[in-house]
Amino acid sequence: MAVARLSLRRRSVAMSIGGAAFLVVLQLLFRAPSAEAASSFVFTNACQYPVWVGSLHGATSPPLTPSGFFLPPSGKFQLAAPSSGTWSGNFWARTGCAVDAATGRFSCATADCGSGAVTCDGRGPAPPVSLAEITLAAPGSGAPDFYDVSLVDGFNVPVRIAPASGGGGAGDCRPAACAGDVNAMCPSDLRVVSGNNGGVVACRSASLFIDAEFN
Repeated sequence: MAVARLSLRRRSVAMSIGGAAFLVVLQLLFRAPSAEAASSFVFTNACQYPVWVGSLHGATSPPLTPSGFFLPPSGKFQLAAPSSGTWSGNFWARTGCAVDAATGRFSCATADCGSGAVTCDGRGPAPPVSLAEITLAAPGSGAPDFYDVSLVDGFNVPVRIAPASGGGGAGDCRPAACAGDVNAMCPSDLRVVSGNNGGVVACRSASLFIDAEFN
């Protein structure tokens, strides 16, 4: 897992999915160290296929609204962060989503949050899933913000996170990424295969797989 710190006037998070760009842009503007921060997450799907973004807030953070949304290819969506400027949580991309004609229930082939709807409403993703994790410190506190890419729960899409160029802040603001297609090299016993075409759509975490097999 790659971890980076940042303390910026403008921050962006860039993620790549399936070899194409899936961008999460996080912009924070500080007028002064004690000023309120105007924060937003801007998502752009540059894939050739749709994705459904999900979010889950941390235990001490408020939920974002909406907590899930559809992004067509080339689609863009802006999500406001809390006005306090402080927030912690995860974002992920769901793939292969559809509504069951008989039940009306929404579900996804990968990273489904189990809510039965496009919004996740406080539910996290089912592994395997690639996670973008973000923690925003209180404006004016002097504390750094954090972002990382986690494959602890397996992998479903390549992800890359990077700060915006020219952010004007300080810190070790390097990209954090798992930009390779792990699905293409996933061991056979860890593969999650699509029921539609037999393609590998995700790769299970080896540790979670072993726990499930032997515990």
